Amino acid sequence: MYNLIKIYSSCWERFIDYIYLVENKKPSGKEFFILLIYLSLFSIPLLAFVFFLLHPLPDNNELSEQTLFYGCISMIAFIFGSSAFSANIIKFSSEKIPALPSDIYKKHPFIATVVFYVIGILFILAFKEVFMPLFINITLIILALTLP
Repeated sequence: MYNLIKIYSSCWERFIDYIYLVENKKPSGKEFFILLIYLSLFSIPLLAFVFFLLHPLPDNNELSEQTLFYGCISMIAFIFGSSAFSANIIKFSSEKIPALPSDIYKKHPFIATVVFYVIGILFILAFKEVFMPLFINITLIILALTLP
């Protein structure tokens, strides 16, 4: 069990550091590939939250398949963005807030993981309530203008 916790803590630390590395300098190809793997792994629970618990897209017949496809793609992209945003907030707050130790996410990976997913869920809920209806309406207007 101790080895499992140590492996998770190591993966978590590298994920946060690689996300922050992208913001400050250009990562190498290997670092970028590892970052994409970590981003996908840590985004899976958020993906499940969105598609199985929120049902972000309406089921009525007024939406075309194209609109639903673009909506799904935008939600998936937003989940990855939410993960990167949450990781940046954790790293930034551990560096800039004097009351927090600079390596708090390394010493307490479970608490950092909970904070990561809470921030991600709040970010996704804001997207669903504000931007998704706006996106669907804009797409419907564009489709109505382009179709004869």
